[in-house]
This record gives sequence, C-alpha cells and structure tokens, in this order.
Amino acid sequence: MKIILDQVQPDGERYVAYLRLMDGDKVVATKTLPYALGEEEFGTKAQDKFKAAVAEWKTKQAGIEQARQEIETALAVIEAGKEK
Repeated sequence: MKIILDQVQPDGERYVAYLRLMDGDKVVATKTLPYALGEEEFGTKAQDKFKAAVAEWKTKQAGIEQARQEIETALAVIEAGKEK
C-alpha cells in the first residue's frame, strides 16, 4: 500500500493536496488535505488521514480471504465425494 500525491491545487490563500491510497494499481481510497509549501509534517498528516481507510481495507481483505478458503474447502469436499 502506498499513498500517491495526485495533484496540488491553489484554494485561495492555501493549497489542497489530492491523495490516493493505492494497492498495486487499484485505488483503495482518495482524500484531500490542506497543504502548505515546505510543510515537513505533511507525510505524517497524510498517513493519519488514511488510517481508517487502511483498517477498512484490511478488514475487507481478511473477509475475502476467509470466503476464498471456505469455497476451496467446499470444492475439495465435493471433489473428494466424486472420487469415491
């Protein structure tokens, strides 16, 4: 998982950064964040902004993995029954 800075746009007296949370080529979440030129804490703020999205993604992935395992187990039982 990585955070990509998509673009930075002026918004009056400040800037707004548009960020994407990526899992490989898949966009998991998008966020906006105020940005000041030269701001040293921006990376930490971006990570904090995505923490909930990362947790949600991990929960979803765990559910998908569990379903995959259950399907594989059921298919193995069916295959074993056919062989008898």
